[in-house]
Amino acid sequence: MYNKRRRMFITMTMVLALSGLTGCGKGTEDTDRPVSFGVEAEELPVPEEMESGEEPKTQEPQELSGTEEEDFCGDIVEIGEGQFTVIEIYLEELEDGGEIMVAFAEGSDEEKEAPRITVTYDENTKFIKQKIWDAGAGHEETEGTADNLKTGLTAHMNGRFEGEVFHAAEVMVVEVIQD
Repeated sequence: MYNKRRRMFITMTMVLALSGLTGCGKGTEDTDRPVSFGVEAEELPVPEEMESGEEPKTQEPQELSGTEEEDFCGDIVEIGEGQFTVIEIYLEELEDGGEIMVAFAEGSDEEKEAPRITVTYDENTKFIKQKIWDAGAGHEETEGTADNLKTGLTAHMNGRFEGEVFHAAEVMVVEVIQD
């Protein structure tokens, strides 16, 4: 099951890399002309608490028994000794069985207010460094270390929650290179 999620994560990361390149240009285009991306926006339902003016409820980190392995994914926002902090990236299942990754927009108010989750690691934690380039056309995985952790990168982890702290048994640090 972990390998299936890992392949799905790699695929979704490549899709995100491809979609991220659509905004990378030299900045010389005519910005007054309309742009069409071939994708129509979908009207999403507004939660009742937002319509009534109430504060939206934030999702708390999942608490597990401490023995059940769990996959977890997040954007790295802070790094410390033997630990780092992430903002969770959520996976949502589509009606057709596919999955999408949902993350807060960088610099948005929602991102600033999103719950931070502490991830701990030790000498037994396995690190993997994954690089993705050419809009997802190329990628490689190599053995990594905790030195690969950098703010702004994404981490895909396997381990267990104990309370609000995630103890990682394996951490894959994903770097998307956009040229």
